[in-house]
Amino acid sequence: MKKYGSLARRIFLICLVFIAIPLILYGFFLWDREQQMQVRSALGQLERVGKAHKEVFEEWRKFRSQQLETYALLYKDQENLSKNPERYSLLFAFDRDLKCTVSSESAMIGKTAFFPAMVRTAFSNEQLLFLKENPYSKQKELFLLQKIEDQVWGMSVDVKQALPHFLPERIAFTLSLVPKEKRDIFTNAVFFTMEELEAQKKMRGLRTARHFAGKDLYLQLPLTNAHFFLQVEIPASVWETFEGEALFAYLLPLLLSLIVIGGIGAWLLMRRMARPFDQLLRVMDSLAEGKLESRYQKDPMGFEINDLGENFNEMIEKLLHNMEEAKKERVAKEILGKELMIGREIQSQLFPREIPEFPGLSMGRGFVPAREVAGDFYDLFPIDQEHLLLVIADASDKGVSACLYSLMVRSLLRSNIGGKNLEEAVKQTNVLFCQDTGNTGNFVTAWIALYNGEKRELTYTNAGHFPALLLSPNGEIEELSTPGVALGVVEIDQVVTKKMTLDPEAMLVLYTDGVAEAHNKRGELFGKSRLKEFMRSSHGQMPQELIDGLIAEINQFSEDVPQHDDLTILGLKALSDR
Repeated sequence: MKKYGSLARRIFLICLVFIAIPLILYGFFLWDREQQMQVRSALGQLERVGKAHKEVFEEWRKFRSQQLETYALLYKDQENLSKNPERYSLLFAFDRDLKCTVSSESAMIGKTAFFPAMVRTAFSNEQLLFLKENPYSKQKELFLLQKIEDQVWGMSVDVKQALPHFLPERIAFTLSLVPKEKRDIFTNAVFFTMEELEAQKKMRGLRTARHFAGKDLYLQLPLTNAHFFLQVEIPASVWETFEGEALFAYLLPLLLSLIVIGGIGAWLLMRRMARPFDQLLRVMDSLAEGKLESRYQKDPMGFEINDLGENFNEMIEKLLHNMEEAKKERVAKEILGKELMIGREIQSQLFPREIPEFPGLSMGRGFVPAREVAGDFYDLFPIDQEHLLLVIADASDKGVSACLYSLMVRSLLRSNIGGKNLEEAVKQTNVLFCQDTGNTGNFVTAWIALYNGEKRELTYTNAGHFPALLLSPNGEIEELSTPGVALGVVEIDQVVTKKMTLDPEAMLVLYTDGVAEAHNKRGELFGKSRLKEFMRSSHGQMPQELIDGLIAEINQFSEDVPQHDDLTILGLKALSDR
């Protein structure tokens, strides 16, 4: 049962993951950080050296420009030039026809300019610097052209004389002049302009050092009126001087010490700390074997395991309690099931077993029960050959009590209607019903009518129920209702009734809230407006046909949403021939 070895191995792995691996990653981080510092230092030195040599070159250009202006004044003819040699490779002047008028090489006099495109550009730009081969010395030299009055004067000098080397003592830089089209000939190099260098200095992250590793760094600076870059180079072999092996030589002993010493210490410590785990496992095994009295006991070295054990004990207590409650709930459900069965039996007794035959009327009914037993009921009670009692009602409560209250109201109405006085029957029923309900808060809404078949006269009253809907032969719908409160709420002194004549082919529809409040998945109610619209579309049908179609319409509208209340409908139609 003991798991000391397994637990110790897990602790060893935890030490490896949370100590050794972070140390290794930190070593790589330090290595990369040092490389970043080397790169930034090299870029900074490139910038300083490049700016310094650019200033030197610009001073040289200004100085040589002033020399050309002086030569233009002193050497207006070839004879003066030959008597005053200067330290330059070549000195010359061209007119607008590109003919040489003055030159340190007498063979050039009168000849066409050997760099005609450059000379034309100088006439437009007034000054131009470029690198070309001297046709006389056969050396690649630096040429300076400058427009002076109506001529272009020029000179060439050796490149090494043009740029003195002011390099730092500790880092070997290479300084050169490079034509702009020659940048792509270097493959293992990284080139910068001053703008790119400034942007690179602002970058952060590990990408910097990795991007420049093993590459020569070049800074190319543009020069005034020049067709080339001033290029400063620092080789990778110079700036990459960081040795990362020494760092890992320091980290490795520390890493080994942590793994070995920490692993052994963790192994011994966990042998002692594993005892609470072992006890908790034994308790779990005992419970699995059915020993429900087993509980965890606190251990001095348990720490959080003690809390876990206490929580486990509480969980067992709650589990036992829930088992007891579940047993009680099961018994309660069985009792409720029996009660629902009784309620269904009582509710089935509320409805007439079959629709009675009554002269001059066609009647239909519909009832769709909900999951719970409710108190809906309707009654078609022939008092004699000429009088029929019509009732549709809904009790406020659910279950057996609602059925009993509905049964009570039906019985009271039948008993009191013997005198064929609807007002007195409803009033007396309410008095007796109020005495039975007392302060329970239960009540019954009802729409009650007495039909006189001989006169086709309908006397009705509404006790807090939905109005009845009368569909006339011409398709118009009228709501039949009276002021009144539900039965069982308060005792009333007077019951308001109304009378009307039921025309031949007129249809009367009574319903409970299960019809109007049927809803679909979007929460929309079927409502009275949809009920009226369906009745208009079913004009001319018989009551049972209309009711069956209405129930199908409600089912389709509800989209299989479970009913929350009973759906009860009663309909009757006056026939043309009695």
